[in-house]
Amino acid sequence: MESLNKITKSNYTNSNYKKASPVINNRINNFAYLEQNFPNPFKNNSEIRYFCPDNSNNNWLFIYNSSGIMILKFKHNTGINSIEIGKGDLNRGFYFYTLISDNKLIETKKLIIE
Repeated sequence: MESLNKITKSNYTNSNYKKASPVINNRINNFAYLEQNFPNPFKNNSEIRYFCPDNSNNNWLFIYNSSGIMILKFKHNTGINSIEIGKGDLNRGFYFYTLISDNKLIETKKLIIE
């Protein structure tokens, strides 16, 4: 599970991408945001990116199996964050991941491992 423990803070800027991501747009508006993991579905590695505003507290990312049982949870600081999931971290199948910020459910998305 080495790659799941690799939580990174990055400086995503418009110059890094041809089109600004929703994370950048919501960072300007100061709203929490969860992006769809990419690539999805995946065989080797996938990245989940999200943003939690500076004035937020109690920021969590939860990963649930297809039965709805929480299998992983990550406590996060504010700002832009990402988690990389590797092929050895979870079994083949589909999962759901949810971002919670200030005790509010921001969004839930589906992750598929081939």
